[in-house]
Amino acid sequence: MIKKILITSLLIWGLIFRCFSQIQQGNSDIRLEIIVIPLAKENEDITQLLNGSIEIRIAMDKLKTWLDNSNLPTTDFNAYRNNLVNKISNSNDGAPVKLNDAIRKNFVQDIIIEVRPDIVVTGTAKKAVITIDAYENVSAQTLFHFNFQSPPIITSDNAALIVRAFGSDSSANYEKFREYMHNKIDKIKEAGMPLQLRISFASGSHYHPGAMINSLSKPLSSVIENWIKNNSKSYQVASLSNDLMFFSLIRLPFINKEGNHYTPFKFSSEFREFLKSFGVSDIEISSWGGRIYITIK
Repeated sequence: MIKKILITSLLIWGLIFRCFSQIQQGNSDIRLEIIVIPLAKENEDITQLLNGSIEIRIAMDKLKTWLDNSNLPTTDFNAYRNNLVNKISNSNDGAPVKLNDAIRKNFVQDIIIEVRPDIVVTGTAKKAVITIDAYENVSAQTLFHFNFQSPPIITSDNAALIVRAFGSDSSANYEKFREYMHNKIDKIKEAGMPLQLRISFASGSHYHPGAMINSLSKPLSSVIENWIKNNSKSYQVASLSNDLMFFSLIRLPFINKEGNHYTPFKFSSEFREFLKSFGVSDIEISSWGGRIYITIK
Protein backbone atom coordinates (compact mmCIF):
# COMPACT_ATOMS: atom_id res chain seq x y z
CA MET A 1 0.00 0.00 0.00
CA ILE A 2 2.80 2.40 0.96
CA LYS A 3 4.68 1.46 -2.23
CA LYS A 4 1.59 2.23 -4.35
CA ILE A 5 1.16 5.62 -2.65
CA LEU A 6 4.84 6.41 -3.21
CA ILE A 7 4.67 5.50 -6.90
CA THR A 8 1.51 7.58 -7.35
CA SER A 9 3.15 10.57 -5.64
CA LEU A 10 6.21 10.29 -7.84
CA LEU A 11 4.05 10.16 -10.96
CA ILE A 12 2.10 13.25 -9.88
CA TRP A 13 5.27 15.22 -9.09
CA GLY A 14 6.79 14.08 -12.37
CA LEU A 15 3.77 15.40 -14.26
CA ILE A 16 3.91 18.72 -12.40
CA PHE A 17 7.63 19.08 -13.12
CA ARG A 18 7.08 18.28 -16.81
CA CYS A 19 4.35 20.89 -17.17
CA PHE A 20 6.45 23.48 -15.32
CA SER A 21 9.46 22.69 -17.50
CA GLN A 22 7.40 23.11 -20.67
CA ILE A 23 6.15 26.51 -19.57
CA GLN A 24 9.66 27.60 -18.55
CA GLN A 25 11.00 26.43 -21.90
CA GLY A 26 8.23 28.33 -23.63
CA ASN A 27 9.11 31.51 -21.73
CA SER A 28 12.74 31.20 -22.76
CA ASP A 29 11.65 30.85 -26.39
CA ILE A 30 9.64 34.09 -26.39
CA ARG A 31 11.13 36.51 -28.90
CA LEU A 32 9.87 40.07 -28.96
CA GLU A 33 10.18 41.80 -32.32
CA ILE A 34 12.42 44.87 -32.25
CA ILE A 35 13.06 47.55 -34.85
CA VAL A 36 15.55 50.44 -34.81
CA ILE A 37 14.42 53.72 -36.38
CA PRO A 38 15.66 57.34 -36.49
CA LEU A 39 14.64 59.55 -33.60
CA ALA A 40 12.72 62.59 -34.86
CA LYS A 41 12.60 66.00 -33.29
CA GLU A 42 9.28 67.82 -33.03
CA ASN A 43 7.99 69.12 -36.39
CA GLU A 44 10.90 67.54 -38.26
CA ASP A 45 10.26 66.52 -41.87
CA ILE A 46 10.09 62.74 -41.63
CA THR A 47 10.72 62.05 -45.30
CA GLN A 48 14.08 63.82 -45.06
CA LEU A 49 14.86 62.05 -41.80
CA LEU A 50 14.03 58.63 -43.22
CA ASN A 51 16.12 59.31 -46.31
CA GLY A 52 18.73 60.05 -43.71
CA SER A 53 22.30 61.30 -43.49
CA ILE A 54 25.28 59.00 -43.35
CA GLU A 55 25.55 59.72 -39.62
CA ILE A 56 21.99 58.49 -39.00
CA ARG A 57 22.54 55.36 -41.07
CA ILE A 58 25.78 54.56 -39.23
CA ALA A 59 24.16 55.07 -35.81
CA MET A 60 21.24 52.79 -36.74
CA ASP A 61 23.59 50.13 -38.07
CA LYS A 62 25.84 50.24 -35.00
CA LEU A 63 22.88 50.04 -32.61
CA LYS A 64 21.47 47.12 -34.58
CA THR A 65 24.85 45.38 -34.16
CA TRP A 66 24.68 45.99 -30.40
CA LEU A 67 21.26 44.32 -30.31
CA ASP A 68 22.39 41.39 -32.46
CA ASN A 69 25.40 40.88 -30.17
CA SER A 70 23.00 40.88 -27.19
CA ASN A 71 21.01 38.02 -28.75
CA LEU A 72 18.21 40.47 -29.54
CA PRO A 73 17.87 40.37 -33.34
CA THR A 74 15.98 43.18 -35.02
CA THR A 75 13.72 43.61 -38.02
CA ASP A 76 15.43 45.26 -40.98
CA PHE A 77 14.25 48.87 -41.07
CA ASN A 78 15.08 49.19 -44.77
CA ALA A 79 12.37 46.65 -45.55
CA TYR A 80 9.83 49.17 -44.23
CA ARG A 81 11.52 52.44 -45.10
CA ASN A 82 10.48 53.02 -48.72
CA ASN A 83 6.87 52.00 -48.14
CA LEU A 84 6.67 54.27 -45.10
CA VAL A 85 8.18 57.23 -46.98
CA ASN A 86 5.64 56.79 -49.79
CA LYS A 87 2.71 56.63 -47.37
CA ILE A 88 3.85 59.75 -45.55
CA SER A 89 4.59 61.64 -48.77
CA ASN A 90 1.09 60.96 -50.07
CA SER A 91 -0.73 62.02 -46.90
CA ASN A 92 -1.28 65.03 -44.70
CA ASP A 93 -0.97 67.52 -47.60
CA GLY A 94 2.79 67.74 -47.21
CA ALA A 95 2.63 68.85 -43.57
CA PRO A 96 5.13 67.30 -41.12
CA VAL A 97 3.99 63.97 -39.68
CA LYS A 98 4.97 62.85 -36.20
CA LEU A 99 7.23 59.83 -36.40
CA ASN A 100 5.52 57.95 -33.57
CA ASP A 101 2.12 58.31 -35.26
CA ALA A 102 3.50 56.96 -38.53
CA ILE A 103 5.25 54.09 -36.78
CA ARG A 104 2.17 52.98 -34.85
CA LYS A 105 0.08 52.97 -38.03
CA ASN A 106 2.60 51.04 -40.12
CA PHE A 107 4.82 48.90 -37.89
CA VAL A 108 3.88 45.75 -35.99
CA GLN A 109 7.03 45.24 -33.91
CA ASP A 110 6.75 44.86 -30.13
CA ILE A 111 9.53 47.30 -29.27
CA ILE A 112 10.54 50.47 -31.14
CA ILE A 113 14.03 51.84 -30.49
CA GLU A 114 14.77 55.34 -31.72
CA VAL A 115 18.35 56.52 -32.16
CA ARG A 116 19.74 59.93 -33.05
CA PRO A 117 23.35 61.09 -33.41
CA ASP A 118 24.13 64.77 -32.85
CA ILE A 119 27.51 66.38 -33.47
CA VAL A 120 28.46 68.84 -30.72
CA VAL A 121 31.34 71.31 -31.06
CA THR A 122 33.36 71.95 -27.90
CA GLY A 123 35.99 74.56 -28.60
CA THR A 124 38.10 73.29 -31.48
CA ALA A 125 37.01 69.68 -30.95
CA LYS A 126 33.87 67.75 -31.81
CA LYS A 127 32.03 64.88 -30.18
CA ALA A 128 29.11 62.67 -31.14
CA VAL A 129 26.21 62.53 -28.69
CA ILE A 130 24.03 59.45 -29.17
CA THR A 131 20.44 59.53 -27.88
CA ILE A 132 18.39 56.33 -27.60
CA ASP A 133 14.71 56.10 -26.68
CA ALA A 134 12.93 52.75 -26.42
CA TYR A 135 9.21 52.19 -26.04
CA GLU A 136 6.63 49.45 -26.29
CA ASN A 137 4.75 49.85 -29.55
CA VAL A 138 1.13 48.93 -28.69
CA SER A 139 0.99 50.57 -25.26
CA ALA A 140 3.36 53.43 -26.21
CA GLN A 141 4.91 53.05 -22.75
CA THR A 142 8.48 54.34 -22.49
CA LEU A 143 10.97 51.62 -21.62
CA PHE A 144 14.07 53.76 -21.15
CA HIS A 145 15.99 56.84 -22.26
CA PHE A 146 19.74 56.51 -22.69
CA ASN A 147 22.50 58.72 -24.07
CA PHE A 148 26.27 58.59 -24.32
CA GLN A 149 29.01 60.29 -26.30
CA SER A 150 32.34 59.87 -27.99
CA PRO A 151 35.51 61.46 -26.63
CA PRO A 152 35.99 64.96 -28.14
CA ILE A 153 38.62 65.09 -30.87
CA ILE A 154 39.67 67.53 -33.56
CA THR A 155 38.28 66.19 -36.83
CA SER A 156 36.12 67.11 -39.79
CA ASP A 157 34.89 63.52 -40.17
CA ASN A 158 31.52 63.37 -38.42
CA ALA A 159 30.95 59.77 -39.46
CA ALA A 160 34.14 58.74 -37.67
CA LEU A 161 32.80 60.32 -34.48
CA ILE A 162 29.68 58.13 -34.67
CA VAL A 163 31.77 55.01 -35.20
CA ARG A 164 33.98 55.96 -32.26
CA ALA A 165 30.95 56.53 -30.02
CA PHE A 166 29.95 52.88 -30.56
CA GLY A 167 33.53 51.61 -30.57
CA SER A 168 35.77 49.84 -28.07
CA ASP A 169 35.87 52.93 -25.82
CA SER A 170 32.11 52.49 -25.34
CA SER A 171 32.08 48.95 -23.88
CA ALA A 172 30.61 50.23 -20.59
CA ASN A 173 27.80 51.94 -22.52
CA TYR A 174 27.15 48.75 -24.45
CA GLU A 175 26.88 46.72 -21.24
CA LYS A 176 24.52 49.29 -19.71
CA PHE A 177 22.34 49.31 -22.84
CA ARG A 178 22.33 45.50 -22.92
CA GLU A 179 21.26 45.41 -19.25
CA TYR A 180 18.47 47.94 -19.89
CA MET A 181 17.13 45.90 -22.80
CA HIS A 182 17.13 42.52 -21.09
CA ASN A 183 15.59 43.93 -17.89
CA LYS A 184 12.79 45.65 -19.79
CA ILE A 185 12.09 42.62 -21.96
CA ASP A 186 11.88 40.43 -18.86
CA LYS A 187 9.39 42.88 -17.35
CA ILE A 188 7.27 42.84 -20.53
CA LYS A 189 7.23 39.05 -20.49
CA GLU A 190 6.14 39.13 -16.85
CA ALA A 191 3.47 41.81 -17.42
CA GLY A 192 2.08 40.08 -20.50
CA MET A 193 1.61 40.58 -24.22
CA PRO A 194 0.02 44.00 -24.92
CA LEU A 195 -3.11 44.25 -27.05
CA GLN A 196 -5.60 46.93 -27.96
CA LEU A 197 -9.18 45.88 -28.65
CA ARG A 198 -11.70 48.15 -30.35
CA ILE A 199 -15.26 46.81 -30.57
CA SER A 200 -17.60 48.83 -32.79
CA PHE A 201 -21.32 48.33 -33.28
CA ALA A 202 -22.58 48.86 -36.81
CA SER A 203 -25.41 51.29 -37.47
CA GLY A 204 -28.71 49.45 -37.20
CA SER A 205 -27.18 46.56 -35.26
CA HIS A 206 -29.45 44.72 -32.85
CA TYR A 207 -26.60 44.85 -30.36
CA HIS A 208 -25.01 47.67 -28.41
CA PRO A 209 -23.03 47.74 -25.13
CA GLY A 210 -26.21 48.14 -23.04
CA ALA A 211 -28.14 45.36 -24.81
CA MET A 212 -29.28 42.67 -22.37
CA ILE A 213 -28.06 39.14 -22.99
CA ASN A 214 -31.08 37.24 -21.67
CA SER A 215 -29.33 33.92 -21.28
CA LEU A 216 -26.78 35.57 -18.96
CA SER A 217 -29.05 38.26 -17.45
CA LYS A 218 -26.37 40.89 -18.02
CA PRO A 219 -25.74 43.75 -20.46
CA LEU A 220 -23.37 42.92 -23.31
CA SER A 221 -20.69 45.32 -22.02
CA SER A 222 -20.53 43.45 -18.69
CA VAL A 223 -20.46 40.07 -20.44
CA ILE A 224 -17.54 41.16 -22.64
CA GLU A 225 -15.64 42.80 -19.80
CA ASN A 226 -15.99 39.70 -17.61
CA TRP A 227 -14.63 37.52 -20.42
CA ILE A 228 -11.67 39.87 -20.92
CA LYS A 229 -11.03 39.85 -17.17
CA ASN A 230 -11.04 36.04 -17.01
CA ASN A 231 -8.84 35.62 -20.08
CA SER A 232 -6.15 38.23 -19.48
CA LYS A 233 -3.59 39.24 -16.88
CA SER A 234 -4.89 42.82 -16.78
CA TYR A 235 -6.95 45.24 -18.85
CA GLN A 236 -7.99 48.89 -19.14
CA VAL A 237 -11.28 50.18 -20.54
CA ALA A 238 -10.63 53.55 -22.19
CA SER A 239 -14.00 54.24 -23.78
CA LEU A 240 -17.58 52.99 -23.52
CA SER A 241 -20.43 54.51 -25.54
CA ASN A 242 -23.56 53.43 -27.41
CA ASP A 243 -21.52 52.25 -30.40
CA LEU A 244 -18.03 51.56 -29.03
CA MET A 245 -16.09 49.60 -26.45
CA PHE A 246 -12.38 50.37 -26.46
CA PHE A 247 -9.86 48.45 -24.36
CA SER A 248 -6.73 50.59 -24.58
CA LEU A 249 -4.48 47.93 -23.09
CA ILE A 250 -5.02 44.23 -22.47
CA ARG A 251 -2.17 42.09 -21.16
CA LEU A 252 -2.20 38.44 -22.20
CA PRO A 253 0.12 35.65 -21.08
CA PHE A 254 2.74 34.95 -23.75
CA ILE A 255 2.48 31.24 -22.91
CA ASN A 256 -0.83 29.51 -22.21
CA LYS A 257 -1.46 26.75 -19.66
CA GLU A 258 -0.57 24.09 -22.20
CA GLY A 259 2.85 25.65 -22.73
CA ASN A 260 2.02 26.95 -26.21
CA HIS A 261 2.60 30.47 -27.50
CA TYR A 262 -0.42 32.76 -27.28
CA THR A 263 -1.04 35.17 -30.18
CA PRO A 264 -3.42 38.04 -31.01
CA PHE A 265 -4.95 35.81 -33.69
CA LYS A 266 -5.63 33.07 -31.14
CA PHE A 267 -7.16 35.64 -28.77
CA SER A 268 -9.47 37.07 -31.44
CA SER A 269 -10.53 33.56 -32.53
CA GLU A 270 -11.43 32.61 -28.95
CA PHE A 271 -13.30 35.89 -28.49
CA ARG A 272 -15.28 35.28 -31.67
CA GLU A 273 -16.31 31.81 -30.44
CA PHE A 274 -17.31 33.32 -27.09
CA LEU A 275 -19.59 35.86 -28.77
CA LYS A 276 -21.12 33.15 -30.94
CA SER A 277 -21.90 31.10 -27.83
CA PHE A 278 -24.76 33.46 -26.94
CA GLY A 279 -25.92 34.35 -30.43
CA VAL A 280 -23.66 37.21 -31.57
CA SER A 281 -22.50 35.69 -34.84
CA ASP A 282 -22.43 38.47 -37.47
CA ILE A 283 -18.92 39.68 -36.63
CA GLU A 284 -16.14 41.23 -38.67
CA ILE A 285 -12.58 41.03 -37.30
CA SER A 286 -9.36 42.60 -38.55
CA SER A 287 -6.03 43.07 -36.84
CA TRP A 288 -2.69 44.79 -37.28
CA GLY A 289 0.06 43.68 -34.95
CA GLY A 290 -1.33 43.88 -31.44
CA ARG A 291 -4.36 45.93 -32.44
CA ILE A 292 -7.63 44.09 -32.97
CA TYR A 293 -10.69 45.70 -34.56
CA ILE A 294 -14.09 44.03 -34.22
CA THR A 295 -17.36 45.17 -35.74
CA ILE A 296 -20.59 43.64 -34.46
CA LYS A 297 -23.29 43.93 -37.10
